[in-house]
Amino acid sequence: MFNYPQRLATSLHPYLLLPVDPVADELAWQILAGGEGNVPTFLSRINNKTYRTCEHQIRTAPWLSCRAVGLAARFVSGYQEEDLENAERHLHAWVEVYLPEAGWRRYDPTLDLSGERSPHCPCGCC
Repeated sequence: MFNYPQRLATSLHPYLLLPVDPVADELAWQILAGGEGNVPTFLSRINNKTYRTCEHQIRTAPWLSCRAVGLAARFVSGYQEEDLENAERHLHAWVEVYLPEAGWRRYDPTLDLSGERSPHCPCGCC
């Protein structure tokens, strides 16, 4: 299980609330066990598993898995940036996970992006 320093844990509390979905919980612990407790490995694997195995639909379970193992996670939404020439852009959502020393990092299984700096960090820490 991942633990933040107390000063961070207090401000990240809303992003650490535990999920109530047993499927998300089980997925988190399976992936964590396969990565020897390494945070970037865990995040990359859960992102890639979601990319490979989930249909594109509204769902929260895979990323609530981050909270199940003590990682602060939040959903962020905006527009897809795949084709800037196309006037028909679609709303899109992804997950950001807070990592000490790195700030909020973006994980987007739809586009298979892992660990980019957050384009939406309000505190400028990223």
